Amino acid sequence: GTFVLTSVLEYITGAALMEFYQIRLWDYSADWLNINGYICPRTSFRFAIGGLLLFYVTQPLLRAWFVRWPVWLRKWLPLALTILFLLDLVVSLNLRY
Repeated sequence: GTFVLTSVLEYITGAALMEFYQIRLWDYSADWLNINGYICPRTSFRFAIGGLLLFYVTQPLLRAWFVRWPVWLRKWLPLALTILFLLDLVVSLNLRY
């Protein structure tokens, strides 16, 4: 699942960057079985391993740390970070156009 998910996400991201901004941040054209230079099995496999490590190693460690936080902080910090992310996204998009 992580192999497919990260491959699809990387392909969509690469194609969107080319379509909307005419930039190419990576190019796997020289790699075996690449698809339009956006993805290749070697890199997809590495992303899949990274995703599995995040899911089975990092996430349980963070969860154990997170549950020790006060309830109010666990409730409001994600909302505050989401709002900051969206504000940054709006500012970044407005600066681009």
